[in-house]
Amino acid sequence: MFGNKNRTLALPLNDSNVFNSNYNPNTTINNIASELFIEDWSMKAHYDRYFTECTPTNCFYSYTERANPFYVATTLLGLYGGLTVVLRWWSPRLVKLGRQVQIYYMRKRRNNIIPVTT
Repeated sequence: MFGNKNRTLALPLNDSNVFNSNYNPNTTINNIASELFIEDWSMKAHYDRYFTECTPTNCFYSYTERANPFYVATTLLGLYGGLTVVLRWWSPRLVKLGRQVQIYYMRKRRNNIIPVTT
């Protein structure tokens, strides 16, 4: 009563209703496969209607990345290298500028002794 029932329907292949195809019965499978087994390609898409119906009101993008050890190491090495280059370029100039400021104020403070003749 609850078992599966198999039905087989045998139709003749020479019937014009069954074999309604654009391909000739003598067409090779290679030719049919080269046309991707498509007999009629009709695509009626209304993109203007689709985009008016599906326009988003807001668009958000978020990206979450875990800090893996390789990323942390390369970031630290990059910071170290960048700071090394900047400090090697700036340090001599800052020392030179500091020395010039120091000399300027030392000259300004220098007491000039003017001998008094009587």
